[in-house]
Amino acid sequence: MKPGKKRECSKCSKTYQSKKALRRHLVTHDPDAKVKCEICGIISNTRFTLAAHMKSTHSSRPSCDTCHREFSAVSSLQRHIDTVYSAKERPRLPCTFPGCEKTYLSNDKLSKHAKTEHSENPVRFPRRLCGKEFKTRVDLTQHIPTHTTEKPYTCATCGRSFAQKGAMTSHEKTHVEKSGRDKFHCQVCP
Repeated sequence: MKPGKKRECSKCSKTYQSKKALRRHLVTHDPDAKVKCEICGIISNTRFTLAAHMKSTHSSRPSCDTCHREFSAVSSLQRHIDTVYSAKERPRLPCTFPGCEKTYLSNDKLSKHAKTEHSENPVRFPRRLCGKEFKTRVDLTQHIPTHTTEKPYTCATCGRSFAQKGAMTSHEKTHVEKSGRDKFHCQVCP
């Protein structure tokens, strides 16, 4: 076969560069072509979707040595470590709105603060069930589980469940050695 010649699927007319690619595609049209995961028993349509399942579900993922939480990438793990366990003092960005003394670690957070707290016509997200209004959609979404018994966030260390992610994150810090925790000093007394 000449280089550059395309092979066409007889079922859907898609074209492929090689016989191997065409064979791999043809399996997707076979309703009986099923492959089973030997670890958890989930059934996939093709060995390629099974391979993706194996990689995302059963391969070793980077995890935090302190709280054992797993992450999808090393960069996510590093961000977690820097945020939760960092003892170094990071520079903070002050809000420039008159009278506001809040500070933030990033320009994104500072910008979000300015939009939600200091805009002339702020957008609000109402919760019709209880009548409360929220400044962001995320705040509304985090509030909704308070009306149910649902607790979707689980501490990786002790298994305790929480209705809100922020509550779980705060709780996870209690598993860190006291010497490694952030310390805040009162401005009025020592």
